[in-house]
Amino acid sequence: MLDVPSIEGLGLGLMPAEPFGQYFNGTVVAAKEEVLHIVEIVGVTWIVLTLKLVRFCEPFAAAHDADSHASLTSIA
Repeated sequence: MLDVPSIEGLGLGLMPAEPFGQYFNGTVVAAKEEVLHIVEIVGVTWIVLTLKLVRFCEPFAAAHDADSHASLTSIA
C-alpha cells in the first residue's frame, strides 16, 4: 500500500487564522523591505554617478566660462 502524506503533513491542513495572518504579513513585510533595499541601492548609485558626472564636467564648464569671459572683455 502506498504511503500518502496527509494534508496536515503538507502544511495545508486547517490552520488558525492568526498564524496564517502573521506569516502572510511577515512575507509582505519582507518583500517590502527587499524592494526598499533595491530602491536604496539604485538611489545611492544614481547620486554617486551624478556627482561623478558633475565632477567630470567641471573643467569643461570652467574652460567655457573663461572663453566666454575673454570674448566679452574683447568686445568691450
